[in-house]
Amino acid sequence: MQARAGLYRNVATGAPLEILFEKTAFRLGSGTSPANVLVPRSEDRFESSDATREYRFAAGGALSVVADDGTTDAYERVRRATPTPADLKPLAGSYASDEAEVVLRVAAEGDALTVARRPDFKATLRPVYPDAFSAQGLGLVRFRRNARGIVVGLSVTLDRVWDLRFVRR
Repeated sequence: MQARAGLYRNVATGAPLEILFEKTAFRLGSGTSPANVLVPRSEDRFESSDATREYRFAAGGALSVVADDGTTDAYERVRRATPTPADLKPLAGSYASDEAEVVLRVAAEGDALTVARRPDFKATLRPVYPDAFSAQGLGLVRFRRNARGIVVGLSVTLDRVWDLRFVRR
């Protein structure tokens, strides 16, 4: 069971999902609510204790989360990010969204990455998984790379915004 614990990423939205194994039970890493405890139903199926979701583990690190309304979210296992200052430097730059009419300025400051926008918003980006960071007030920020591995943009996921794209200037 411990082998299933870890960090997963929603394939569609990029949203992270942490599954912890504590003593003899699985728990979602998003809080201490009883609904965050996963109850075993079979060797590879678990249910939230409030019976609103079923967690189905598959080979190769795949996970399906089926809600009680029948919708299914696909997840894949990812490793936690521990970027070095050299890893952060290529992410720095200005990113613009014509849709939101916003420019984000990302800066590498030592071993931290910050994001700013006018008039006075500034936040530290905390690493989640490779090329994905979270920021208070901004949500999940995922850097986008082209086929050659060059950072060409980013996307923001927050509440009802799943993939607001920004292009690197």
